[in-house]
Amino acid sequence: MNCWIKFLSVSVLGISQQKYSVSEFSWLTGQWEMQKGERQMEKMWLEPAGNTMFSVSRTVKN
Repeated sequence: MNCWIKFLSVSVLGISQQKYSVSEFSWLTGQWEMQKGERQMEKMWLEPAGNTMFSVSRTVKN
């Protein structure tokens, strides 16, 4: 998932030659969670608005 997020960030920032609309990434909206060993990762994306998306994440060690 981490590699996908990095790819997504590069694409949205316009570094890629192909242009994307922010609405194409609306499927990310909501809360995503992943447990890996002792680490718990959470990410929350807000729905697209004003041609932008916003997210917040945290990783904690249990």
